[in-house]
Amino acid sequence: MRKGILRVATGLALLAGLYTGPAAAAELKVLCAEALRPAVEELAPAFEKSAGHKLSIQYDTAENIEKKVAAEDPIDVAILTKPQVDKLVRVAKLVGGSTANLASKGPDLVFVGAAPPYSEQALAAKAFIDFLAAPANKAVYKAKGMEPAA
Repeated sequence: MRKGILRVATGLALLAGLYTGPAAAAELKVLCAEALRPAVEELAPAFEKSAGHKLSIQYDTAENIEKKVAAEDPIDVAILTKPQVDKLVRVAKLVGGSTANLASKGPDLVFVGAAPPYSEQALAAKAFIDFLAAPANKAVYKAKGMEPAA
């Protein structure tokens, strides 16, 4: 009987040592094209609340963001126009599998979210990109004068 209790206690101690607690929340550094600011400002708090991650968002022109991504500024998510994202994917500054079309302003201006290969928060970054592209958020883009991605 005593050996059985000792084994159980030892097993529980080992399991307790393996437990590291809940996954730590990530702080994502996001560069977002100014044109998407109204939609992202509305959607960001919902993502933070549902995912438990903190967002640090800087808005700028798409051209300046492209330069920062090309220079490998420390970011986790970039939201740019489709041609810029495609260009940065071709030169391995953004990960092709991380992209998602978000919304458009007119037929030629499509905005895409993507993550760089050097992001330390790749899973959280992809979760944010997927959240922005979720069908449930299409109404937000529409309300802000954009056409949600199909």
